[in-house]
Amino acid sequence: MSNSNRILITAGPSQLKAMLESTAPRNVRLFFPNTNFIIQFENHTAYPNPGHFMLYPGGISKTEILLCYGGVASTSKDGPLAGNHSWTITEGA
Repeated sequence: MSNSNRILITAGPSQLKAMLESTAPRNVRLFFPNTNFIIQFENHTAYPNPGHFMLYPGGISKTEILLCYGGVASTSKDGPLAGNHSWTITEGA
């Protein structure tokens, strides 16, 4: 995997390394310059694994980027919310 598919995330004193998911190429392109943020569902789930970053494209709820940890079920008052699995933490979790 090339370095262009890797991301370094800094949150306060913590640093996490993540890998962009090749199964969600349209979502991955959102994180590079000159992109259109109008997206569709791609590689989506409401039950992500720990260390997955989910990009919820909006619709029932507002657009969100979620970092999943522990047992996760993405929901809203209207029911399950499937997000696009876009990154996976590979180091620092």
